[in-house]
Amino acid sequence: MNVKWFLNTEMYNNSTFFEKSIKELYPDDWGQKLILITFISENGGAK
Repeated sequence: MNVKWFLNTEMYNNSTFFEKSIKELYPDDWGQKLILITFISENGGAK
């Protein structure tokens, strides 16, 4: 599966749920994780 496609699709179609999941997984630094995930999805990231 293409990671970039998956992240972009999740952030577009399920942004509220996606953000809530990140908050639950990383309660102390979810904002930084969200920024990192956004950066990765916009710049190709892992393939």
